[in-house]
Amino acid sequence: MRIFLAIFFFAVATMTTEEVHAQRFAERWEIRFGNRAYEQGDFDRSVMNFSRALEREPESFAAAFNLGNALYREERFDEAAQIFGHLAHESGETPERIAESHYNAGNALVGQQQLRAALEEYKNSLRVNPNDMDAKFNLAYVKKLLEENEDEEQEQEQEQEQNEDHAEGGGGEGGGEDEQEEEQQERPAGMTEAEAQQMLDAMQAQEDRTQQKVDENERRATTSRSRRNW
Repeated sequence: MRIFLAIFFFAVATMTTEEVHAQRFAERWEIRFGNRAYEQGDFDRSVMNFSRALEREPESFAAAFNLGNALYREERFDEAAQIFGHLAHESGETPERIAESHYNAGNALVGQQQLRAALEEYKNSLRVNPNDMDAKFNLAYVKKLLEENEDEEQEQEQEQEQNEDHAEGGGGEGGGEDEQEEEQQERPAGMTEAEAQQMLDAMQAQEDRTQQKVDENERRATTSRSRRNW
């Protein structure tokens, strides 16, 4: 990184004042075009514009930050996380920009299912800006996801142990009869097969609605403020 910066500043030093102004002007125009494409939902085009702006001005926070947003929208979470992580930890920007970078890095890490790393980024964002309600919400949400994952892993381990114990105890013959008896016990007395199926369908519909709410909350957690462009 130091070699790159040295080469960059040497190149700028050899430019005329007019060339430097022209380069910065071109960078601003690329950012403007990129923002327009972003607002229109053309994220592929906005990635191209912001990348060009960054080529013209490698130290441009706006170009890098907006490029991270566009990459996030294209679900290129790994690239977005790298950009936001660099801006948060190495850019030396203002506290507001550093907090925003930590926050968006967290969102990109959630997109990669790297929940523990995302948790740390939200914490870092709140250390800089303790009043950020979106960061607080996302922090709580990711904590809940981690707890649910741990509970699920414990349940799977317990189920596996029970299955192993059952296998050691010997299932032997007659397993099919046991399964039939279990199915009969699950169906309430006096209920026809059609009624039982109807009840199962209703339960599945309720589960689908619950999952839809979870998905909506997850989208909220991973996209809050990701549209903020500088």
